[in-house]
Amino acid sequence: SIGSIGIDSDITQGSGNTVTIRNNTIVDFRTGIKTNSTTDGINTTLDMRNNILYYNNTTQTGTICFDHYIEHRSTIDVNYNNSYGFADNFIDNNGQPLTNVYIQDWILDTDPLFNNYAGGDYTLTSTSPVIDEGDPALSDPDQTIADMGAFYFDKVPAAPSGFTILGDVGDHPQLVWDVHEETDVTHYKVYRSLNYGEFILTATVNTNDWTDTEVTINDEKKFSNRACYHVKAVDGINQLSPATSP
Repeated sequence: SIGSIGIDSDITQGSGNTVTIRNNTIVDFRTGIKTNSTTDGINTTLDMRNNILYYNNTTQTGTICFDHYIEHRSTIDVNYNNSYGFADNFIDNNGQPLTNVYIQDWILDTDPLFNNYAGGDYTLTSTSPVIDEGDPALSDPDQTIADMGAFYFDKVPAAPSGFTILGDVGDHPQLVWDVHEETDVTHYKVYRSLNYGEFILTATVNTNDWTDTEVTINDEKKFSNRACYHVKAVDGINQLSPATSP
């Protein structure tokens, strides 16, 4: 059934404050976002960005309802949002259009391609048009441009960079690589090939280095058993990156 209000916010205190509504997914509400302002909230800025509003306001006009009276000198900044399935109406509680709404980079009007709208799964499919379409000054945990909505699409991590092997004659080879720049990477997997065989998972580590105690560097600066290595990064949902270059 259609709910009443997706986000209902009272802005009643603090002159000159900024109130932020960011990265929400609001689905099947009569009014997607509603705010109330009194004279206590004079000169308040409402910053609304990176939100998805989907099939709201199917029973009445007025999808985004701001009771920010102009005489309170409030400002409404609306940027990098996606609305789909209804008109983009900015009205006061009396149903009158607002004139103090500033739209710089709104508004996609496209189906966000949820994984299962009917089943209540509002995560994004890999082909969603709202991926990387949020505010470019903001990043998701995978270090890509912010997606719109509450659930960012977690891309497969890039291969670890800076991979190299350290050690002198007689040492065990020490593998090192750069700490991954994507903050949702949780650990690394080290693969080894012996004598030109297939690469086998040999170690799982949380740090950006690993020493192979089963192999020794010989006097020709080569590995005994003809060992080769590569490393892959793993993120929080167990997505595996491509392998490091040899």
